[in-house]
Amino acid sequence: KTSVKIEMSDDQKIIYKKATYYLGKREYSRKELKSKLLNKYPESTEIDFVLETVTNLDYLNEKRYCRASISRYLKKGHSPEKIKILLRNENIQVCPSLIQEVSDELGINSNQMIIKLIEKKLRTFDWTTDLSKIQKKKNSVMSFLLSKGYEYNDIVAEVTKAFEKRNN
Repeated sequence: KTSVKIEMSDDQKIIYKKATYYLGKREYSRKELKSKLLNKYPESTEIDFVLETVTNLDYLNEKRYCRASISRYLKKGHSPEKIKILLRNENIQVCPSLIQEVSDELGINSNQMIIKLIEKKLRTFDWTTDLSKIQKKKNSVMSFLLSKGYEYNDIVAEVTKAFEKRNN
């Protein structure tokens, strides 16, 4: 492997070291890393140069960041639709096929995730005979799944199955 020597001023070296430190911990979007560096070095005019340098060296890579974000959101139980919205809020346009590709790599599908999240929410629930508490919990679970971006009909079907199974 050949090393590339890049001429930098002292300010650029300091910012470069901080940028590579951040990127060594996790993936960042260009916007996110720029914001972090601007917070750390508000007076610097060298941040754009450093961002170009780390991009050219492939330390900063938007596609890798996008895949890492999709993976993180899927593992948190978000639906593909919710992930598109979350990434759009970060100014990242993502096609559904990339979300599906990452989902397939992780072995996650929406119905399985809904079931897993329902089971997690019901794990500690005290199944008393008090129907009002059961209905309240059912509504709570449905609201939670809606907040994760799942389709209402899919939620109703799986929640109904889960509550019927527990009541029998």
